[in-house]
Amino acid sequence: MADVSARGSRTVRGSETDVDRAQLFLVAAIVLAVLFVALAALLNTVIYTGTIAARDTGADTGTAIEYHGTAETTGHRLLTTVNDNDGTADVGNLTDAYRDGIDAFANGTIHRAARHGTVLTVTNRTVTGGSRIRSDDGQFTTTDGTANWTLAADVRVRNYTIEATPTTTIEPGNVDPVNVTDTFFVTVDGGATHALHLYADADAADRACVVARDVDAGTLGDPVCVDDGTVVLDVTNGTIAPASDPADTNAVDVSFFGDVGPGHAIEYTNGDGIEGSYTLFVDDPPGSLSHDPSNAYASPESGDDPTDEAAVYGAAYDVRYRSERLRYESSIRVAPREAPYDAS
Repeated sequence: MADVSARGSRTVRGSETDVDRAQLFLVAAIVLAVLFVALAALLNTVIYTGTIAARDTGADTGTAIEYHGTAETTGHRLLTTVNDNDGTADVGNLTDAYRDGIDAFANGTIHRAARHGTVLTVTNRTVTGGSRIRSDDGQFTTTDGTANWTLAADVRVRNYTIEATPTTTIEPGNVDPVNVTDTFFVTVDGGATHALHLYADADAADRACVVARDVDAGTLGDPVCVDDGTVVLDVTNGTIAPASDPADTNAVDVSFFGDVGPGHAIEYTNGDGIEGSYTLFVDDPPGSLSHDPSNAYASPESGDDPTDEAAVYGAAYDVRYRSERLRYESSIRVAPREAPYDAS
């Protein structure tokens, strides 16, 4: 059974998948209980709207939008909760727990709203299993120390964060497409190929930079630097910040994801030129995830890094609100901090 706890415990107690799923659902139920308090207030608004605003469709519209917001918040909180486990859970149990949570939310709204002439539904739900890839022990190499490797191929990516100290230095005046290839860099290879390089400023202690490179064109963007030797780089959200003040973010242009498109590879080069940690979610679960070398990852039970662990990548579902005065339908997709594939 997988303990629903922080990664540090990584305790494995067997393969009691039914109990494992029940535990995950229990935690999801706690999240839902909190949300139902907010939902009760929303449904009271439905009653109020139907009582004093019988001919005011604008009032109904506001309530419908609130329902959409509550349904979307539920999806995001369930995603965080279900993925908050020690890394040894089965992807089927995780997706089932998420699906059960959405069903519980839907069932909780249907009956009470129906008593007041309002129909609230959640339909066409799909849940996408995936992998959480991470390393906490300082290394950006494989388990056997390979510095140039492919983390994943033919994937979408979200919530990709690096917190690390680059150890390769470059003089500010010598940042060019040739010199940067000596540094640690992440390559995103799909419909186009782009890279993000992290390096230390040779002229300033405790100053680190990131620069984007269009591999196909052989050109660089403008370096973005922070006054800290350790940086927090949000690859999919496009920001960099000093680790000493993560809220002090600077924009990094990652619109290249629009050129690369989904279904790309993620590669590390010179993984021995950086020290720190990283986490990312991709939409292919362990077992079917393509990576190179084949032994790149340690098992979550081993306590070694890096690992690829089962996770819920995202979900999609439709919500519908119907009353005598209004019909509202909308689609919700839950995949927080996904790479901007629609960027132009």
